[in-house]
Amino acid sequence: MSRPRRPEISLVRLRQFLNLHQRRAFLVISIGTGALAGFTAVLYHIFLEYLFHHLFARVNLFSHRDWRVVAIVTAGGVVAALILNLLPEARGSGVAHTKIAVVARDGYIPLRSTLGKFFASGIGIGSGQSMGPEGPALHIGAGIASLIGRLTSQPKERLQQLVPIGAAAGLAAVFNAPITAVLFTLEEIVGDLNTPLLGSTVVAAVVAVIVSRWFLGPGPLFHVPTFETGGPSELIIFAVLGVVGGVLSVAFTEGLLRGRARLLRTRPILRRWLPVSGAFVVGVMALAFPQILSVGYDTVNTVLDGHMLLGVMLWLALFKIVATGVCYATGNAGGVFAPSLYMGAMVGGSVGAIAHTLFPASQLSSVGAYALIGMGTMFAGINRTPMTSIFMIFEVTLDYNLILPLMVANMTAYVIAVRMQHEGIYEALARQDGIVLPTHRSEGVLRQLTNADAVPGSFIAFSAQESVRDVAARVQDSTQPVFPVMDRDRFAGTVAAARITEAIASHREEVTMGELSEWDAEILVYPDQSLYQSLQLLGQGHPALAVVSRLDSRELVGIITTPDVMRALGFASGAQPAEPSHVEAKL
Repeated sequence: MSRPRRPEISLVRLRQFLNLHQRRAFLVISIGTGALAGFTAVLYHIFLEYLFHHLFARVNLFSHRDWRVVAIVTAGGVVAALILNLLPEARGSGVAHTKIAVVARDGYIPLRSTLGKFFASGIGIGSGQSMGPEGPALHIGAGIASLIGRLTSQPKERLQQLVPIGAAAGLAAVFNAPITAVLFTLEEIVGDLNTPLLGSTVVAAVVAVIVSRWFLGPGPLFHVPTFETGGPSELIIFAVLGVVGGVLSVAFTEGLLRGRARLLRTRPILRRWLPVSGAFVVGVMALAFPQILSVGYDTVNTVLDGHMLLGVMLWLALFKIVATGVCYATGNAGGVFAPSLYMGAMVGGSVGAIAHTLFPASQLSSVGAYALIGMGTMFAGINRTPMTSIFMIFEVTLDYNLILPLMVANMTAYVIAVRMQHEGIYEALARQDGIVLPTHRSEGVLRQLTNADAVPGSFIAFSAQESVRDVAARVQDSTQPVFPVMDRDRFAGTVAAARITEAIASHREEVTMGELSEWDAEILVYPDQSLYQSLQLLGQGHPALAVVSRLDSRELVGIITTPDVMRALGFASGAQPAEPSHVEAKL
């Protein structure tokens, strides 16, 4: 005689089936997101390429003093500025905006922002502005993913997961490199290479590249010849390249941020038309070196082939640094992904050419090899994604010969950049806009700190026997969002300030705190748990967390809010923390 099936076993199997079904459905949505984001990125690429070739078709770029170049770039800046005035969220590269959407906006990216980024950056770059399409394509892909998530009624957690998947797909399609796109998205947007999203992100990126190659062809962005490296002693020169790349990365980032900070303080009426001034400056600079216009990958290919003089490479590196900084600081739409590769190619090629001049009898790598390694070096220093910079060059070349010098130069540049400038470019840009994004450094500190480090020295708590009338004055004078309720020195639950205010408005002054309080196990944390876990809970919509003893959940240690976590992080990081709000504990 068979035993009857226990109901709890059936319930477990039902949950497993539903979870499996949800994972499969999410994978299907991820594949669809990759296909649609890839197709949109193809349209974006065709749009800006068509504009550039059509606008400059009758202009001889290399005939000096052709002022039509200035007119074209400036006119494109005017049209882009009109779009940006209507849709100001389309400014910038899009990487910081995407990260903000994941961290602070539950994965929500409005459709108008996606459309604004498509047209403003497409017109700006297509008319010659010295910026890159990869950041905008990442933002556009993330916007497509956010739209798909909302149309399919995905919960908040799934929507937050879907946005990086779309971002990787958009970047993969426009850069034609799925591994690079996945690593950059996980390193910069998600901040975790071990995320459970890895599988879905890879699938979406591969699907996007398939779509891109279907329409644009399988050809790579860079035509890289086979390079041979010299002896082990040449690693010293590659380390020098890393030092030069790291210092120049910091100089570029610092100049961009300082210029942008100064321009943000100008009058609003002037700030609206700053993108036009940036476009005009680039147009004037292009009279001397038109190679700095737009993306410039054709010029990079020339350097990789070793067909450029040292003096030209030095001037192009300087002009590209200034032109890109001016474009970005004045509020134009476009990224620094492609410019960092361009600058790196010029800097690396210059170091290689100088090395060949100084050591003519030595067996050194070709100038093109130095240019290729320089691309990864500047990318690592500016974008602060060392793993992406290494695998990006390997994905372009499929050649192991350059891996060792590439690692030496890239890691040197990355370490120098981090030492000289603790905050990355995207976090700094977000901070200028009044938004604080988590960094890799702050995340590490949060994992080391515990809730006990963040509990404020004093806080307001109410007795379960107190009425709404008794506590009304203290609630109105306090900024505390949640109040613990104690019953004979035992933690009985929490009551939100909004709930007390609602009781006052509905004239229920006699209701006690014990009757209003709720016991929510989801907001209970322990003193030894990391602040990183608590910050994730706070990010899910909980205004405060109750810190209780592991031995007795009715023994209250304190409460923590997001400002408490930030203050603890500020103290641990050596930053000047905000002054804590002094509240009086009263039972």
